[in-house]
Formats: sequence, C-alpha cells, structure tokens
Amino acid sequence: MIGAWGVLYGAALAVGIPAFPGDLAWWLPAAAAVSAPGLASAWLTSRRTAPRAAW
Repeated sequence: MIGAWGVLYGAALAVGIPAFPGDLAWWLPAAAAVSAPGLASAWLTSRRTAPRAAW
C-alpha cells in the first residue's frame, strides 16, 4: 500500500508542480487519486478485523 501511495504521490507532484501550479482542477482530483490506496487498504482491513454481530 505504501508503495502505491508513494508512486501516485510522486507522479502527482512531478506533473502538477511544473504544469498546474495552484490549479484546483488538477490538485483536487490528484488528492483523491493519491488517497485511494490508503482508503481501500483501511476499508479492507476493517472488513477483515471487525467483530461480527452475534445476532
């Protein structure tokens, strides 16, 4: 997960800083894409470790 995040973060910065400085149309979708691996990993972990209802 951290490897995927690092690659996405690096790519977002490498492209965004020179090409889209201060452009929210780039940075907001890039932030969503960079956060996706962490959110997916947390969701999967919570599904595997959450206690099941006893009813």
